[in-house]
Amino acid sequence: MTRLYLIIWVVLLVGCQREDSDIIEPIDVIVAETETFFDSHFIGKTTDVNGNAIEDVQINISDDRDYTTEKGIFLFNNTKTNSSGALIHLHKNDYYDQYVFVPKAANQFSNLNVVLRKKAILWFSIVQRQMNCH
Repeated sequence: MTRLYLIIWVVLLVGCQREDSDIIEPIDVIVAETETFFDSHFIGKTTDVNGNAIEDVQINISDDRDYTTEKGIFLFNNTKTNSSGALIHLHKNDYYDQYVFVPKAANQFSNLNVVLRKKAILWFSIVQRQMNCH
C-alpha cells in the first residue's frame, strides 16, 4: 500500500511541475521595417478574472515602460509604434504574462481592457496509513 501512495505522489509531482512551469523568456517578434510613428496613444485597464483592478502591472510598449495605478489604469502618450501596430507586454508576479497586439496603432487612440490570470498554486498532501497486518 505504501508503494501505491509513493507512485501516486511521484505521478502528481511530475504532472504538476510540467503544468505549472512557466517559461519567462521574452518572445522575439520579427517585424519588417516600416515607417515609424511617434503619435500613438494607449489607455487601458488591467483586471483579474473577477473584474477587480490589478495595481503595479508592468506594461511594455516598444521601448516604453510604465506601471498601472491602484485602479489598474495605464496610459501611454506619443508612444513609438510602426504602421503594422504595437505589441503590448503585461507582466506582474504571480500572474501569467499577457501579450496583446494592437494592429495599425499609429495615429490613433487605442482603448484596451486586459484580464490577467493568477497562477495557481497546487498543494498536495500525501497521507500514509500504517496498516497492521497480523
